[in-house]
Formats: sequence, C-alpha cells, structure tokens
Amino acid sequence: MQRRLAPIQLFRPVSHQRRDQVIQELGRASELGRDYVLLVLLSCIIASTGLALNSAAVIIGAMLISPLMSPILGLGLAVLRTDVGNAGRALATLTMGVILSVAVSAMLGAFPTVTGVNFLEALPSEIVTRTRPTAFDLAVALAGGAAAAYALAQPNLSAALPGVAIATALMPPLCVVGLGIGLGRPDISVGAGLLFLANFVAITFAGSIVFRAVGFPSASALPDRNGARIAQIIPLVLLLLVAVPLVAFTAQIIRDVRENQAIHSTLVNQLSHVSDSTLVGFDKSWTGDHLNIVASIRSPEELQYQDAIAVQEALAERLDEPVALVFLIVPVTRLDPLAPPTHTPRPEVARPPTTSPTPTHTALPSPTALPTYTPAPTATTVPTATPVSYAVIGATGGRGVFFRHLPGMSPIVTALRDGTRVQLTGERVESDGRTWVEVILEDGRVGWVAESYLVPLSRFQDPATGD
Repeated sequence: MQRRLAPIQLFRPVSHQRRDQVIQELGRASELGRDYVLLVLLSCIIASTGLALNSAAVIIGAMLISPLMSPILGLGLAVLRTDVGNAGRALATLTMGVILSVAVSAMLGAFPTVTGVNFLEALPSEIVTRTRPTAFDLAVALAGGAAAAYALAQPNLSAALPGVAIATALMPPLCVVGLGIGLGRPDISVGAGLLFLANFVAITFAGSIVFRAVGFPSASALPDRNGARIAQIIPLVLLLLVAVPLVAFTAQIIRDVRENQAIHSTLVNQLSHVSDSTLVGFDKSWTGDHLNIVASIRSPEELQYQDAIAVQEALAERLDEPVALVFLIVPVTRLDPLAPPTHTPRPEVARPPTTSPTPTHTALPSPTALPTYTPAPTATTVPTATPVSYAVIGATGGRGVFFRHLPGMSPIVTALRDGTRVQLTGERVESDGRTWVEVILEDGRVGWVAESYLVPLSRFQDPATGD
C-alpha cells in the first residue's frame, strides 16, 4: 500500500496556551494608556524631523518606536473573533494615535509660516515618495501584516517584528499628512492619507487571515454568530475599495515612465546628428490638447531652426500626439590644457595723422641763417563716404521684435532687442496688412522684420561706431 503524503502546511499552528497569551497581549497593547500616547508623540516628532531633513535613518528610528502596529493587529484579531469590545478599543486607540500624530506634525509644518523660515519650500524626496501610493505599497503592506501576525503568534520569531515595523511604515505617512496641512498643501495630505489607509486596511486583513491560519478560532467556533460573516467580510471590502485608486495610480505611473523613456530616447537620437550636443534634461506639461516639452541641452554651437522643427516632428510621431517643443541651449566652450590656444597677432592698421606734423630741429640755427619754412602737406583728394543701408530695431516699447523666417506670420527664428543693428537688403513685401523688410543680422542670418519697427541710420553713418 502506498503512503499518503501529509499536506504541506505553510503556517505552523500554535498551541491553545499561546493563543490565549497572544489574545491577552494584543488586548493590553490595544488599550489607550500613558505609554502609548508618549511613544506616539516621540515617534511623530522623530519622523517629522526626519522627513524635513530628508534623513532615511531618522525616519527608520521613528518606525521602530511607533506603537501603531499593535492596535491594528488587535483589530484584525478582534474582527476574526467578532470580539466587539476589543475591536472598539483597538479602533479608538488607533484613532487617538492618528489624531495626535497629524496634530503634532501639522504644528511642525506650520512652523515656517509662523517664523518666516520656510525650510520646506522644496519638498524633500522622503516626503514626495509618500504622496504617490501605488499597488506595490499595498502588496508590501499585505506581506508586512502577514509577517507581523505570524511573528507575534510564534514566540521564537519576535526578533522579526522590528523589521516588520520598518517595512509597513505607518507613522511617516501620518506625519506627511500633518506636514501637508501645516504647509497648506492638500495634495500632499491626500496622497499620504491614502497610503496610510492602504497600510491600515492591508495589515488588518492580512493579520486576520494569518491568525486564522495558525489556529485562532473564528466566529464560527464561538456561540455568538450574529453578523459574524459580515464582520469578516468588511476588511476584504475595504481592501478592494482601496486597491482601485492604487491600481489606477500605478497604471498612470507606468504610462508616465514609458512616455519619459520615449521622449528621452527620441531627443538623444535626434541630437546625435548635431555635433557635440548633449541632452541635460527635459520637463513636460500639458496645455489644452498638446504636450509642452522644454529640453535643456549643452552645445558648442547654436542649433538651427530646421533642427528644432525636425526634433519636434520626431517627438510628435513617436508619442502620437501634438507636441510643442522649446530648446534651452547652454553654450559650451572647450579648453584643453594639453593644447593651449595659439596667439594670432592682430594686423596693425595705419591711421592718417590727425594734425600737421611739427618740424623737428636737429640743431639750433646760427644767427646769420634764418630757418626755412616748410609748408604742411595738403590733401589732394577728399574721400567720399560710401552710402550704406543699415537700420536699428526701435519703437517697440522695450518689448523687442520677432525675426521671422519668411514675411508674415511665419515661424519665428529669434527675438531682436531694441538697438539691434541690421543691414537692409532692399527687399520689401506686403503681407498680413504690414510691410515686411528683409534684413541681415551680424551673424549672417537672413530674415524678415516688420518695417514699422525699423529706425534708419544716417545715410553716411558708420553702423560700427555711430559716427
């Protein structure tokens, strides 16, 4: 005869004596007392300070001190046993801890407003990460709640409880809620509040499941079965309600990551055709029905207008949506100590004398010899000035004027400030009810400017000196 293999039991059951001890321990830990209030206050102060300082080590210390895990596990066990009395005490104790934590952290968050020293003007990463809960946080809370319940039930696994306290992170989200209230940032408070709610519901649900798996009697084994099934279903219903927005947030984050990767790869590929250009970073935002992308790049030379158009079209095609692109170009100068620059002397320009030369004497004349007079050279030819066609930008009220690629409302190449000198080519075109003049900039670029914003220079005026 073949032997039957014993079924594998994932959770090791506990004895009746151990079950009674756990029920008594959680009952005492779920009571509101002086020690509980003191630990909540201290852990809240430590966690709020660690969040403000962006110190993970300080935040971990606050997690180890926080007593919020005990009433949550007590609530999970009370729900399993439909123990209304212990469930009410655990819920009241947890509620008091939540109120104290939020109140203390809110006062700390309001400190910059009172003193005028806003040290939280730029939110630290430890705060920002707790304002965007995802389904992964829910999974961690479920695993942490199961580990906490199992370690508490097994007397030889109590050393694992500190690690569970760090993983579940109950106190930091509450402190972020309070800091958001003190700073007047409801967006921070809502996100962190959802994270704490997810942790609370997940730990309660996972704890009740594990307690039942290790042998704690459920309501079906007790004489009073009124509403037992409803009471046990409540944590599951709450878990599903919390999971819906977390899954939606996770899907949105995944879409954002994919979009950022597509934007980054497209920018890098397009800029590879521009010599020695490097992508520094980019920001994006939605305006109406199109995506705004502001890309910062380092380049030793200025990008041409056609390059920006090509990159914008490539982004729109890759993302399959309208894109408005702006380049912020950081000029780069390369200096190599191993190859010092060579000095090229500037050619000397001979300037005509401004006054008649004064005759020099090598010796005093004798009294009998009168000095001879040498007349100053007279100019035989007066140079005539060559007429030039220059103008300056003006009459814009300090706003400047757009330098366009073509006459009319064509793409803008750059903006010209008042006082900018341009050379006129003599070409004029009527478009959009205006007269457009073709000009040449000092760097050689050719484009069009509205004639009403041009102030002509003197006919024989030198544009370089103004003389």
